[in-house]
Amino acid sequence: VEKDQKKQEWLLREHTEESLRLLFANMAEMHQTSAHDCRSRAHKAIPAVDVFVGGFSCKSVSKANVNRSQFSNACQSMSGETGQTWGYVAKMVTAHRPQMVILENVEGLSTSYGEEPSDADYILSWFRSEAGYIASCSVVYADRQGSLQSRKRLYFLALRQGPNVDKFVVASARLLQTIQIGRGDPADYFG
Repeated sequence: VEKDQKKQEWLLREHTEESLRLLFANMAEMHQTSAHDCRSRAHKAIPAVDVFVGGFSCKSVSKANVNRSQFSNACQSMSGETGQTWGYVAKMVTAHRPQMVILENVEGLSTSYGEEPSDADYILSWFRSEAGYIASCSVVYADRQGSLQSRKRLYFLALRQGPNVDKFVVASARLLQTIQIGRGDPADYFG
């Protein structure tokens, strides 16, 4: 899913139809059975997926946003672009139930305002309590992973509970090996 038209054009130009069969334009449609596909310019069925990798907008809570204090707990209140796009991700996860979900966002989601839990804690609670996933989140230092940028990124990993969860535990453990700072011990979730 990519909403920015210039990025859509780049993705379609750089990828063959074989390597990028569908490119949906609007995350708000992804909880439905079909959505607008940028390649065909028609509504196409949303296929079942085992793994969903993505992110949601960070604009409301980013340190670059001088008005970010207006969006404390954006995901919990579904406010600002961050909260709205998190809501679309939650609807998609609820509707399509992928086996594994990997999400990326800014470290600012782990900031708590007052008595309320941080948005990161809220998202973990949502995955665990409402969606039926085992979940963890961790901060990854981009420069320690070979990037020229020194930004810290927050990654969420959620595995749907059920009889097939064992297939994904090994892959999840490998992914978690790259993470330096965790929210809880991954062994609590995957050990």
